Amino acid sequence: MVDERLKFVARILDGEAMSDVCRSFGISRKTGYKIFNRYKESGLEALTDRSRRPVRYANQLPDQIESLIVRLKQEKPHWGARKIRELLVRRLDGDFRIPAKSTIHAVLHRHGLGATMEQMEEEGEHPTGLAAIRTMLLTGFRKMEVLGMHRGWIHAHDHSICFPDTKAGQQVRVIGQTAIDLLVGRPARDNSPFVFPADWGDGHFIGVVRVLDRICARARLEGVTPHVLRHTFASLAAELGFSELTIAGLLGHASRGVTQRYVHFDKALASAADRVAAEIARLVVPTVSTQRNAAE
Repeated sequence: MVDERLKFVARILDGEAMSDVCRSFGISRKTGYKIFNRYKESGLEALTDRSRRPVRYANQLPDQIESLIVRLKQEKPHWGARKIRELLVRRLDGDFRIPAKSTIHAVLHRHGLGATMEQMEEEGEHPTGLAAIRTMLLTGFRKMEVLGMHRGWIHAHDHSICFPDTKAGQQVRVIGQTAIDLLVGRPARDNSPFVFPADWGDGHFIGVVRVLDRICARARLEGVTPHVLRHTFASLAAELGFSELTIAGLLGHASRGVTQRYVHFDKALASAADRVAAEIARLVVPTVSTQRNAAE
């Protein structure tokens, strides 16, 4: 159903007459205008079955529960997600919907990484490695998509990165303003095309996993890899109520990339990317959020 709505709106945006497109899809013009007006008002999310959302998204963790999870971890630093969830069940069952262990695990990762990165940055941890990790968190990009990124691929005006060569060919991916600010603000190195250049030589930075391992060792986090950072982005997007279709578009999952198949929806995806990146900046990458606020 969602895919049919996308195709319907794409044909309208391509200039076909409303009556002709409605006839092709077997719906009335009234229904056609209703679908198209929803898209104009709310973007891509309005075409999903979850378009009528409450002000607070159903999947978003209540602030008081997230704060309690963080406080319990501070009080019991050796506790993991399972023990924290058991305590939440004993204390809160019946009053709140108890989050799954995987959700608690994601909360611990977000807060543990953020505070530790701030501390280690002040202590002199490698700035390129920290910036690469923050970019993975803010965009959901794969490790090599970040490390191999060229400055010329960044299109700040439309919140996008144009990858010239992926498994599916050229692909455009949208990212939030906080991620754009981080990338554009990266210092350039003479004659290097890379956003994250190596310390020496002509290649890109390669030490990001070592930097991430040091951060996680300090934060007492286990099993955190670049892929987990990508999953953190996707999980938070789901918590904010975005559909699987939108998340797939942000992650570049579809065989041709959602933004390649439905080029007219780039603005809607950019809006989603902006919201997810802003929330991650607030929770995990406060330095980026603070820098942007100061600039404004």
